[in-house]
Amino acid sequence: MNECRLKQPEKSAVAEHILKQTGDEILFQDTEVLDNTTNHYVRLHREAIEIHKHKHSFKKKEESLKINKAWLL
Repeated sequence: MNECRLKQPEKSAVAEHILKQTGDEILFQDTEVLDNTTNHYVRLHREAIEIHKHKHSFKKKEESLKINKAWLL
């Protein structure tokens, strides 16, 4: 992740978390691609839904697409 390598915590919640040196380790090698669409808007919607599904995601602090509650039922 470029923001981690470049030490830019203001650009990413992941970079901020890692650079705080909390002792937590993010296992980038164990990540998985959930979707590989090339459509920017579809990707934004998919990301917002995945962030919502994972209640303890620290990525929630980052600006993401707001989802209409009707889609979350």
